[in-house]
Amino acid sequence: MLEGETIACTGARLTGRHLSGRDEGGGVWTIDLGQVTGAVYSESNHLAHVRHALELTTPDNVRAVAVEVPHGGMAQSVDLLEHRALVARVAETLADLHPGFRMTYRVAHAPGRLWVVAGGVAVAALFLLVLLRPDDSGASLGGAVLPFALAVAVLAAIVFVVRQRRQSADVSAAALPGILTAMGRRE
Repeated sequence: MLEGETIACTGARLTGRHLSGRDEGGGVWTIDLGQVTGAVYSESNHLAHVRHALELTTPDNVRAVAVEVPHGGMAQSVDLLEHRALVARVAETLADLHPGFRMTYRVAHAPGRLWVVAGGVAVAALFLLVLLRPDDSGASLGGAVLPFALAVAVLAAIVFVVRQRRQSADVSAAALPGILTAMGRRE
């Protein structure tokens, strides 16, 4: 990449080997990609949108460039296309600056929906506990333990499934642009 060449997306800009953006408080930051020690590209499904993010770690801090797009509008999103182009160029620059540089590629499938179900199970378990306890003497508390334990077991199973659905892979920075292209074709 030429030192003066610039590529930008919503909230971020790459010029040469310097990436700049804004943090959540509105402050502007710039990092030299030559100082990057770790990188994670992630896609995470939420209830109404998908968040695509690149997190870069330097000795001083972690900076993220992210875009959120609504479900169903991903293929047409200009913001997503620009974000992927920026991320691909950052990955290429990292590969040039640090030959053999490895990064994490992480996909989390619909954790938001599963957490809603898990929350529902927890509320149902508490409701059962209150329902099966007709008086304050505690005499019927023993009868509520089994349904409560069952609800907790279901909740634990849901949490386990959520954790299993998060997939991470260690990929070379040079391979990430091709991965992003393939991911764009599947949408």
